[in-house]
Amino acid sequence: MIKGNVTELPLTGESQPTAVVQPIDPRVLLVVLSQAAAIAFIAIVASTSQTPMMRRPWDPLLLSAVAISMAQCSLGGIWWARSRWPLYLKTAVAVVACGAVWAMLLAVLDESRGTPDRAAGWAAAFALQFVMTALLAGALEWVVDFRNGQYRRRFSIMTLLLWTTVVACVLAGGRWLAAGFGWTPTNFFSWEYFRHLQVMAAMNAVLAVCIFAAIRLTTGWYGRCAACGSLLASIAPATVLMMWGFFGRHLGASLADLAVLSIVHAAFFTLTLGLAEPVKPSR
Repeated sequence: MIKGNVTELPLTGESQPTAVVQPIDPRVLLVVLSQAAAIAFIAIVASTSQTPMMRRPWDPLLLSAVAISMAQCSLGGIWWARSRWPLYLKTAVAVVACGAVWAMLLAVLDESRGTPDRAAGWAAAFALQFVMTALLAGALEWVVDFRNGQYRRRFSIMTLLLWTTVVACVLAGGRWLAAGFGWTPTNFFSWEYFRHLQVMAAMNAVLAVCIFAAIRLTTGWYGRCAACGSLLASIAPATVLMMWGFFGRHLGASLADLAVLSIVHAAFFTLTLGLAEPVKPSR
């Protein structure tokens, strides 16, 4: 007897399995909407602040746009630490994103766009804030994963080649920016308030990691709100005292400016990260 392969054909009336489209997570949708609103706000401020002489002595909208731009650097550092993408890929994406945020800031602060030393000061501040946030948050994530037994390390020759490509692209982009802005070792650090921005960036990074730890490690809405609320209440006094301790009366900005910058930065960062990170149930 010869046995042939029998292929079963579906009946005409039998329903076929179809792909099911999963609904978008509301948290993801809220984060996307908040980012779109932030970009729209920065664009509006940039379009209405093109003439420095026409600005008011105290412009809270301009300060808020600057603070939101700095908060984007902190959020980028947290994303870099939390993302499970390959290290070389997420680093390349983060560098491009930070460059885009820096370009948005220069669109708002048009007087910095035409001055090499000011543009260099903001570029260094954004880079420092992102790197500090990413490294500190990454260390926290490593500790949490290691305690949970989820630490994995992978390395290959392909990884080395891709890292070489990423570093080469970053160096080439830096050289292109240096040529475009006329940066030299002499004028890159020459701005009077260069150190002020770096201290502010370092403080923003430390604050961002503290808020990230509060959101990441606390359980329940009550614990999260209490931890984040205490940090938000102390950020403005801490910023003023730290800047006063480093620079004395030569702050480079008024106390109201420092308060608005620190509060808006912390509030936008906390809101966005709180929407993205689900609340852990209380034990």
